[in-house]
Amino acid sequence: LRAIEATGAYVRFQNSLPDDIKELATIVLARFWGAQYEWYAHARLALQAGIEPEIVEAIRKGEAPKELTPAQAAVYNFCVELSGSHAIHDQTFEAVASRFGTRGVMDLIGICGHYSMISMILNVAQVPTPDGSVPLAPIKRAK
Repeated sequence: LRAIEATGAYVRFQNSLPDDIKELATIVLARFWGAQYEWYAHARLALQAGIEPEIVEAIRKGEAPKELTPAQAAVYNFCVELSGSHAIHDQTFEAVASRFGTRGVMDLIGICGHYSMISMILNVAQVPTPDGSVPLAPIKRAK
């Protein structure tokens, strides 16, 4: 538990990435995992950090946002690609590295790993949102 708390403190407060980029990455991971509570908490923080409401809403719906800045697009694509294929193409890596450096890439990977783990924990524990809402439609199982 202490290791998870320490990782969380680094990811949230000592990470080299700007707050809007951290929160964008976090909501992408929350959406990927369908983590209701994580989404509930971080969608608000993403808006407070300056992420446009249209971007947050598109991600909530499971759609690719249309109006991303180049930095946001680099981070969004990195998170989606890493979560979906478990690998990163050179072009995707370079789009993040050229903006945020090697430390930024490592910090982004840290966000992806940490919030994947937190989302899984919350999902297994079936932690509801404080207001009882279900903001994310579940991803359908294959038949």
